[in-house]
Amino acid sequence: MGGNPHKEKPRRLPWLAASAVAICAAWGGLAAPAMATPAPAADTVRTDPSFPPELNARIEARDYKGALTLLGTLPDLLQTEKGFLLRIHLLEMTYQDDKAAILLEHRLSKDPNDGLARFEIAELHFRHRREKQATLDYRLALAGGLDGDRAGAAYKRLEGIIQRKSWHVWAAGSLTGNNGSTNDTTDITRLAIFGLPFSETAPGSGKTGPAFSGYVGAGRLTLLRPGVGIRTNILVTGTHDPGHLYDSHSISVQTGPEWQVGRFSHVSVTGRAIAQWLGNDLAQTGGGFALHGDTYGHDQLWAADISEDRLNVRYKNIGVGWNTRAEVKRIRYLDASTLWIFDAVAQRRGATFETLTFQEQQIKAGRLFQGPFSTFVYLEAAGRARQYDRNPLFSGLHRSDTYGQLTARFSKRDVLIFGAVPYVSVQASRNQSDITAYSNSRTRVDFGLTSDF
Repeated sequence: MGGNPHKEKPRRLPWLAASAVAICAAWGGLAAPAMATPAPAADTVRTDPSFPPELNARIEARDYKGALTLLGTLPDLLQTEKGFLLRIHLLEMTYQDDKAAILLEHRLSKDPNDGLARFEIAELHFRHRREKQATLDYRLALAGGLDGDRAGAAYKRLEGIIQRKSWHVWAAGSLTGNNGSTNDTTDITRLAIFGLPFSETAPGSGKTGPAFSGYVGAGRLTLLRPGVGIRTNILVTGTHDPGHLYDSHSISVQTGPEWQVGRFSHVSVTGRAIAQWLGNDLAQTGGGFALHGDTYGHDQLWAADISEDRLNVRYKNIGVGWNTRAEVKRIRYLDASTLWIFDAVAQRRGATFETLTFQEQQIKAGRLFQGPFSTFVYLEAAGRARQYDRNPLFSGLHRSDTYGQLTARFSKRDVLIFGAVPYVSVQASRNQSDITAYSNSRTRVDFGLTSDF
């Protein structure tokens, strides 16, 4: 975070002044307003009587570095709620946003339900136009409980994120262990061709090493009039896997109208085009449409998607098929650091050959919570059932697979790299098929960067 002060939006002087006034009022014997966590009584902080007017004078003169230095001479004061908040605001005013974010994350590690600290983190992300991170933190802060003014500000920020006109960009990457065998630690779905899993090793290549996967996306909302706009998203993905015959990369573009049907409710219809390559060869093209709707309120988000794509798979001459997919998701925000996710998907994948045509049902449930050492911990259990139209080995029989997966992901919130945080993920999965050759157990460890958790 941080940046050129000439390119930043003006910092929040009113709340900065309010923090200083609150501290001075405490020393003057006035009652302090209630805070998210108990603060020491005013008389437990001993200071020179000249401190409050000197602090105010430096702030009024916009000498924020001087005010920060003066504040640092009283470590006892920095342990109080008001002193801590003032320090955060002074760090923001001096463009030390990374340091402010780290201090806030440390505070949340001690008090996961500190909605005020979560709100301040959201403000930092909002200022740097990190919509995904800011949205998550504002919603968690609201679930953690905010005073009326800050709750109102959080809702306005969420509206502002939705209506931002300029392009915004998001990205992530991961490194996965790989020993180069067909039943190794890699996940075969990483090389899936829009739902059809393939896993091949390069014959005699002897290539081993970690696999790298990443993506970068860009989106923009072009408002036509209040409540109506055109949403455009572009997504590029890539996988480099030394243990397999092909690297994979893809690009998808989707655009279409979006309507705001409530303060935090939206409906969109988008057309999209998709292309995927294996190595240097075009493996698949396709296009279709998607209908999306979502609504947020009362500390929960509901979202639903229905899509239909016609895909032409050139890899192995699989041919043309329709992919129909429906998904429902619910996220429940419990407090400033905790949420539940439930997701259900039904899919029908067509292909020229019946042995590659299937229908699938998938559910997953995950819980996010604050962990030790300024981490987020995300635990997820997922299950999937897939039924193929025809067994690839025996005519007249139907192949059926069941798949289970457990994931534990740990993201370090107080380490910032271009606005993202590092994470490590451990995943164990088991696929059980009525064709023994397709049954397998896998484990995988990922390292990477993420913009949420």
